[in-house]
Amino acid sequence: MTPSTLKAVKSKVLNDEQLRVVEDVVSGAGKQYPYIVWGPPGTGKTLTIVECVAHVLEMFPHARVLLAAPSAFAADILCSRLAKRLTPFKKKMIVRVNDVRRTPESYASVPFHFFKRPDPLKHLKHARVVVCTCTSAALLRKLPMPVDSVVENWTPTHIFVDEAAQALVPETLIPLSLASSETSIVLAGDSKQLGPNVHSKEAAQAGLRKSLLEMWMDHSKEEVARGVWNGTQLRACYRSHPDIVALPSRMFYDGTVESCAPTANTDLPANWENFSRGAGNGRASRFLFYGVKGRQRREGNTSSWTNPIECAELVDLLEALLDSTNLTPADVAVMATYRRQVVLIRIALRARSLGAIRVGTVDDFQGQEEKIIFISTVVTRPTTLDALDSEIGFLNNPKRFNVAISRAMALNVIVGHPLVLLQNPLWAELVRECVRRDAFRGAGAEYLPRFAGGGHDFALPSSLDDDDVRPSRGASDAVADAVAAVAELALLGGGASDALSSQDGHAWDDWGDEPSWRVAV
Repeated sequence: MTPSTLKAVKSKVLNDEQLRVVEDVVSGAGKQYPYIVWGPPGTGKTLTIVECVAHVLEMFPHARVLLAAPSAFAADILCSRLAKRLTPFKKKMIVRVNDVRRTPESYASVPFHFFKRPDPLKHLKHARVVVCTCTSAALLRKLPMPVDSVVENWTPTHIFVDEAAQALVPETLIPLSLASSETSIVLAGDSKQLGPNVHSKEAAQAGLRKSLLEMWMDHSKEEVARGVWNGTQLRACYRSHPDIVALPSRMFYDGTVESCAPTANTDLPANWENFSRGAGNGRASRFLFYGVKGRQRREGNTSSWTNPIECAELVDLLEALLDSTNLTPADVAVMATYRRQVVLIRIALRARSLGAIRVGTVDDFQGQEEKIIFISTVVTRPTTLDALDSEIGFLNNPKRFNVAISRAMALNVIVGHPLVLLQNPLWAELVRECVRRDAFRGAGAEYLPRFAGGGHDFALPSSLDDDDVRPSRGASDAVADAVAAVAELALLGGGASDALSSQDGHAWDDWGDEPSWRVAV
């Protein structure tokens, strides 16, 4: 395939960075060291990988491609998108290798003919693309090739691992163990988003929580900074509105990611836009914080928390949004920081005939997107923020925070206790952003906007001690007095500062119910 052909492909499908990845791969990148495709949220990592595979098959008639991902769901997406990209004739070259324990009911996202193989060896000998999970790649080492096979064993010329930042190092090494000295290896993912799921604290502390892609990125940090590394960063986000992209871009990617999302995907309903207006220049804010005087609870010895008051407020807010706009439940999703809160919200939504709305933890939404995302932060006690090894670790985990705020295409609605969240630097920045844009509603709304100082920059307290909820006098006196007033008047719950330091949390449990609220239209 000539450079002019690649340029023609770019004009139809790929941007400059994506085209550079394809050019590098077809030129042999990834043979000496793995080639990294670093893709922040919504930048089209999977599209780029699929285009790479299509061009490899076109340019190298004898190429054999192993396409792997950590989960069956991610592998199914790769298989479906590649099948749509290839011609009907080339689709026959794809074989989807599955774990023997997988049931046919889980094949819904992929055409069934990719799985129904009475004689797998017969089809494998003709396969030019094998799609599987990282662990299922081990099956290829155990399959003897037929006598009439064109090759003695199925050694890939190219290995692509998508979502590599979510794979354990041992997982990633399984498909890589099939490589020869001439095999090109490409790892695609984002080390700034959620990594491998490790249940053992000892294993996590020993480093198993870090993926091979993240290790390689850390090893190449200086080269990445100079732009002379063996990889490419994708910079154009096709998912979210520019105001949504700007915050994680600034906080995690040195401001290098820009929005290229179609306006049709990021437009807000007129009624909601009027309510959330305040972003400057007459624009609606794409982050809305709704303060709630909630109360975190847990049952028995479980480490998972619920917040019934916050749940009720979130469901009221969500229902009002749907009632006042032309949005449907399919346009909205809900995240919660704890699994028990997820269950509570699901029950509340079903009680209002809104059970079709997706609800899950942040981990459940990795790689997903929705037009509008509601986030329930749950916690209302400062001491809870110290639990770094909690069930979710949401408030202290930058990667989880990055995933949470980057799923929405048009709007993020955060529901929670702002005074507690100010203790965490990540959440403090988000609260500041909402106050700057006049996008703070609910409990404390009449006080927190004063922090913006008439549109100028301002300083909110970055930490709260167990002994005192008031900010240090290093902040401006006006800010300190405002925060103290908010706390003491119980607008954010809790009463006087000496009561807030109580370790048993009873003072935090005595908050009043928040009055009902509806979207102003």
